[in-house]
Amino acid sequence: MTASHSIPVLMRVLSASLTLAKRAGQLIKDVQMSGSLDIVDKVL
Repeated sequence: MTASHSIPVLMRVLSASLTLAKRAGQLIKDVQMSGSLDIVDKVL
């Protein structure tokens, strides 16, 4: 039995979710700290 099969699917999903949430939080923090969203109005 491999290690991935011995860990319940729910635990793997929660682990991936936590990792993604931490990364998303860091990206948001980086954007806020930069002070520039580089928004471009493309309406003619």
